[in-house]
Amino acid sequence: MFSPKSTRRVSAPVLVLAVIALALGSFAAALDVGGALDRAKRTAQQAKDAAESAARVGAAIAVPSGAATYLRQIDQKLEKMDRMMGEDAARYDKDYRVKESEALLKGARDDLATIENRYGAKMGKDHPELVSRRDRIAAAEKKLETFKGTMGAAIQKEKDAREARSKEEEAAYAAQKERQAREAAEREAEAMRPQAEPAAAGKVLFSRSPIDPAKPANLTASFKAGDTIYGLIQADKTWRELYNAQGKSEVGIMIVMAIGKNETYQYITLKNAKYIDTNQLVLDIAPAPDKMTAYKDPEIVFGEGKGNRKIGPIAFTYELAQLPAGKHTVQFYVRDFGKRHAAGQLEIEGADFKFYADLHEKVKALADASAIMPPVGMVNKALEAEMLALLKNAGWPPVLRLVIRDKDWWLNRVAGGNSPVSSRHINAAVAAKGPDGKCYYRMVVFEQPMTLAGWGKLEITRQGDPKPIAEENIYK
Repeated sequence: MFSPKSTRRVSAPVLVLAVIALALGSFAAALDVGGALDRAKRTAQQAKDAAESAARVGAAIAVPSGAATYLRQIDQKLEKMDRMMGEDAARYDKDYRVKESEALLKGARDDLATIENRYGAKMGKDHPELVSRRDRIAAAEKKLETFKGTMGAAIQKEKDAREARSKEEEAAYAAQKERQAREAAEREAEAMRPQAEPAAAGKVLFSRSPIDPAKPANLTASFKAGDTIYGLIQADKTWRELYNAQGKSEVGIMIVMAIGKNETYQYITLKNAKYIDTNQLVLDIAPAPDKMTAYKDPEIVFGEGKGNRKIGPIAFTYELAQLPAGKHTVQFYVRDFGKRHAAGQLEIEGADFKFYADLHEKVKALADASAIMPPVGMVNKALEAEMLALLKNAGWPPVLRLVIRDKDWWLNRVAGGNSPVSSRHINAAVAAKGPDGKCYYRMVVFEQPMTLAGWGKLEITRQGDPKPIAEENIYK
C-alpha cells in the first residue's frame, strides 16, 4: 500500500490506523463474498486517503521558520499586487500600477526561488505550501497579463487624446497668430488709407533753427535742400486731455510725415507727467547733430516704423534723402484715428537732396552712441537664468546684460476677449558683443504655451533687429 518513501513520512499512529483498516478489510472479505468485499476495499481506500492526508498535515506543520518568513512575504506581495490592480488603486498613474505590479510579482517569484534553493531538500519540492504558492503565482501571472493589456489600451487612449489636444492647441495658436497678423495688417492699411479728416485744431510750426517752445521765433514753411529743419507741435489741449489719459503714466502720440502718398508714421510715447500735461512737443526733423534733442531723454520713447527706423530725425532725414530734384510739399500731423490734433506743412526745393543722406548717417550714429538699455520692468533671477540658458542654446554670444522689459506676463488668448488662454509671453532686452567687437541689444520675446499640466516650457518665439549701443551705456 505505502511506498518506502511515503512510509518514512507517516507517524506511528497513522500506521496503526492503516493496519487496522487492512485487517478489517480482510475480515470482511472472509465473511462476505460479494458486497462485503467492495465495502472492505472502500474502507481500505479511505484509510489510505486518511494516511496520506495525515502525511500532508504533518509535512505542512514541519515548515522551517526561515521558509515561513518567505512564505508570508510571498503572500503579502501577491496581496499588494491584487490591490494595485484593483479599483482602489485607480487614482495612481496607469504605467506606475503596471510597473509596481510587475515588481511585486517578481519579488514573489524571487522569494519562492529562495525557499526552494535553501529549504527545498528539507521540505520537498511538492510540499503543499510550495505547491499553493506556485499556483498563486501562476494565477497572478495570468491576471497581470490581462491587467497589462487593459492598462496598455487605456494608456494609448490617453496618449492619443493628449496628441489630439496638442494638435488642436497648435492649430488654435497658429490661427491666433494668423489672425493677429491679419488684424495688424488691417490696422496698418487703415492707418495709411486717406481719410476725410476734419481740420486740425492744433498746428505744427517750422524753422531753420531750434524752436523755443515758450517763445517760437524765426518761423518759416519754405526750405531749400541742405537747410536744417526743426519743428514744434502745438495742440489746443494738453495731451492728457486729448487722449483721456487721466491717471495714466504714459501717452502715445502718433506722428505722421506725408510726402504725396508716401507716409512715415509711428508713436512717440511720453512717459513723464511734465510732458503729458503740456500741449506741445518739440519735433526735430533734420537738425544739426550738435543741436538735436531727440532720442536723448529716456522718458520720451520714439517708436520704430518702416525699415526699423525710429520716428523723428532718423526716419525724417531718410525720407528727405529719397526726394528727386524739384519742389515738394511735406506734411506733418498728429493722427488719433479719425482726428488730427495738430497739422502743418512745409515746402522744400532743390536739385540734390544728398545732404539729408549724410545727415541721416550722422544723426543715426549720434542716436546709437547715446542709446541705453530699455528700463527694467521686472526682476526675476530664476526667470532670467532660464532665459540666458535658452539664448546660449540658440547660439548667442556671451550675454552682457539681460533686462526683463515687461512688468508682468502678457496673456495670449485663442480668440481674444475672455476665451481660453493659449500661451503667455514676456519681452526682454538682451545686450551682447558681436564678432566685430561692436555691442548691440535686441528685443527678444519669450513665450510659454498653456498645457493641461499648466505653463509649458519657456521658448524663444521672436528676436528683433540688433540695435547698436555703446558698451559703456549697457549698464546705465
